[in-house]
Amino acid sequence: MEKKEIKGVITVLLTPFTIEGEPDLRSLKKLVDFVIERGVHGLFPCGSYGMGPLMTVEERKKVLEAVVEANNGRVSIVAHIGAIETKSTIDLAKHAEKVGVDAISSVPPFYYHYESEEIVDYFKEIMNAVEIPVYAYNNALTGNLLTPELFIRLTEIGLKGMKDASKDLHLFYKYQRLAPSDFNLLMGTEEFALPSMVMGGKGFTTGMACAFPEITVKLYETCAQKDYVSAAKIQKKLLKVFDIMQIASPKVQIAHECVRLRGVDIGQPKPPFRLLSEELKQCVKEELSDLGMLSEPYL
Repeated sequence: MEKKEIKGVITVLLTPFTIEGEPDLRSLKKLVDFVIERGVHGLFPCGSYGMGPLMTVEERKKVLEAVVEANNGRVSIVAHIGAIETKSTIDLAKHAEKVGVDAISSVPPFYYHYESEEIVDYFKEIMNAVEIPVYAYNNALTGNLLTPELFIRLTEIGLKGMKDASKDLHLFYKYQRLAPSDFNLLMGTEEFALPSMVMGGKGFTTGMACAFPEITVKLYETCAQKDYVSAAKIQKKLLKVFDIMQIASPKVQIAHECVRLRGVDIGQPKPPFRLLSEELKQCVKEELSDLGMLSEPYL
């Protein structure tokens, strides 16, 4: 099967769980349909919003299989396969290739501090295990952000793209300057979607799109048309939504509640995450309603 181009709005999918603590695959498939029907261009399962690091290897395989089945070839899929140790990462990488994703992505090994060559070896093992494109997921939460020098080394051994969630716009621009011409650098947060695309970015990943795909797609389309004045207005409103999603930390629970407010059964987060308190639920609902995000056109 021909691989799809990875660009545009890449939705970082939430993973619903049942009250018994099992992946709620039926609700997950409904979420996939919800975002695709509203125009997103790709899916990123088992990332931070998807609680990939909290799941077992077998849970992550079940989740990815459900996403691939629900997608049915409609949009691109970049599967996050990063784990705390290499054996599990390779297992997930091979499984992702087998079920037919377009690319895989991995955070650097995390929790411990690793030397640059150890991180290079980690990614080299992933690349040697599969034939599909391998992306890095550059995330400050790992404690091992990719330095520009390490970034160059990884591109030299075959890294094909990166989701950059460093939240450092200057660093993102440096990666852009250093990357080979065929390298696919995605902005890893909706916060900086507009400035990344003004500088030639092909797309961005976003957890917000689980609940509000319309505004993220509109931002991308407006940028693609190079109407940056209109895009700036959309970006400003998107940032207001982003602020609401930061009312409590971490924001996974608020993202679940936002999706529920859109009428999609999203189950609940995986423990030890808990559902929001009734007080916070009401606060989120009122803030979103005042912003006009709970009624047509959801922009």
